[in-house]
Amino acid sequence: MLSHLDLPMLGLIILIFGTLVSGDVFSEDYTKYNDAEYGKQPTQTFVSNQNVVAPLIQVNVWNEDKISPTGGSHIFIRHDYGNSSPLILDASDLSVVYMNRSFDRTSDIRVQKIGNESYVTFYSGSIVDGHGVGDGLVLDSHYHEAFKVNVHGLSVKNDLHEFQLTDQGTALITAYPEIKTDLRKWRGSRRGYLLDGVFQEVDIKTGEVLFQWEASKHVDPADSYYKVERKWDYFHINSIQKSRDGNYLVSARHMHSIYMINGQTGEIMWTLGGKKNQFREIAAVDGANKSGDDLLTFAWQHHARFVNGNENEITFFDNHALTTQHDCQNDCSRGLRIRLDFDSDPEKPTVQIVTEYLHPQSLQAQSQGSVQTLEDGSGNVFVGWGRCPTFTEHTAEGEAVMDVQFSPWHTQTNTIALDNYRAYRMDWKATPDWDPDVMSKQEDGVVTVYASWNGATEVKAWAFLASNESVDLYGPSNVLAIVPRNGFETSFSLTYPARFARAAALDADWNILGSSGIVDIANELVHADVQPVTSVKETKHVVFTDEGAGYSATTHEDYPGQSTLFGIPLGWPTVMCVGLLVGLWAAARFF
Repeated sequence: MLSHLDLPMLGLIILIFGTLVSGDVFSEDYTKYNDAEYGKQPTQTFVSNQNVVAPLIQVNVWNEDKISPTGGSHIFIRHDYGNSSPLILDASDLSVVYMNRSFDRTSDIRVQKIGNESYVTFYSGSIVDGHGVGDGLVLDSHYHEAFKVNVHGLSVKNDLHEFQLTDQGTALITAYPEIKTDLRKWRGSRRGYLLDGVFQEVDIKTGEVLFQWEASKHVDPADSYYKVERKWDYFHINSIQKSRDGNYLVSARHMHSIYMINGQTGEIMWTLGGKKNQFREIAAVDGANKSGDDLLTFAWQHHARFVNGNENEITFFDNHALTTQHDCQNDCSRGLRIRLDFDSDPEKPTVQIVTEYLHPQSLQAQSQGSVQTLEDGSGNVFVGWGRCPTFTEHTAEGEAVMDVQFSPWHTQTNTIALDNYRAYRMDWKATPDWDPDVMSKQEDGVVTVYASWNGATEVKAWAFLASNESVDLYGPSNVLAIVPRNGFETSFSLTYPARFARAAALDADWNILGSSGIVDIANELVHADVQPVTSVKETKHVVFTDEGAGYSATTHEDYPGQSTLFGIPLGWPTVMCVGLLVGLWAAARFF
């Protein structure tokens, strides 16, 4: 049992009896990844929490000098593998932070505020014929359900496309009710249905419907570009945002149009794009139109949003086609930032391209997609590519400075490649009220202890404790190492014979955020109902650095790099030499 050791000797034991083991796995081999050599839906798993099955990520572009350092602490997407899960990644290194596969399907995962409190919000439910039937979920910083928000007075539940919270404590929600309709005048069935495009503004806390709008009362189905079917989704509403004046910016994919809806009367104030377009396109800002495609050729678009603080500029994702491919030669998908001018010519307002955001691999995404202007003032933009399983960050000029895949591309030989409705980069802080996880594995006589804490955002390091007596694992006397967080799962290998081990999660000041149970190394069983670790600060002089943690463009290899101590690789020769030197110094100094 380790107890009451002076600190230099503890440092010696840390060096001799432990080395760091790498964290999350990444790929940088574009060809192997997209040839599905790692799998058509490549994943990675973790020892301490086997419920977390995360994507194996492919990093194509990582220009750390131009990625915004303050653009948002975390990245939010969906990951499907059997059931669906919200996936939160650390934006600094792409390591997994949170997953939960208890949902059938999820969509539109992001951070939104109610008052001054931040919440993770998303759609949860099923997906039927391109739209959803489910609920809008609001989770607090402990991942508890704070609110479940639904449409009211309709024959259907929430759709998946929009769950937008407002500053007034309300939610904007889409729905797709069916209306029995004779479709023959549109060359359809006599006994058909229109899928209406409906949105409601609902009070989050009371459920009161404050406003409802129905496309069928305002938009002629003859203006649709979508083929007539027995259940005709002629409008396909997919985004809503409320303006400062109380009006609503609405995107309708199958109309190739973006509308401004009067928040009092429901009347259409203006229409951009499609058969009823009211705008005249003028020349793009110098150098902005890299694709050569006119703005008003946009089609099948998603996610129309005002640019931060400027309602004369809008961003949206222009899918542009109904096919999915990479290396497209023309009609590629793009993110767009556009400017509207209602003053120069009141009879015919103008519109122009301010910036285009193109994917480095020239993608065509037939569905989904998002464009988010980061809120830090950097001008950088975060783009989710919908049906194409990737997200990118771009400078204000449109240069792609981050390009990350979470699945190989869709091809004729890989029809099960993943996709994602929207991608966001946002700040998030959370501390779950469940305990961290711990597990041990023994191989070739070496015991490795693994620790993780699903959902915790503030963990900066882990204290690893071990002893032959489980009752000793509560304080600093049995701390073997303080190890910086090394991806979702951090581990520490030891050859010192111990029967029990556990880990404590530490914040940046080495305060204990949470303690794991105690794992019995002999049988790999975890005893969960134990008192927490009380302190580890007496070991604060022991510092490890690990340049292999997470993703780094300078140190990363196809499988994460070697652990280091003060920048020196921690192979066994280094460990033994440094340990011997520290031991000799300690002996001379203290004995």
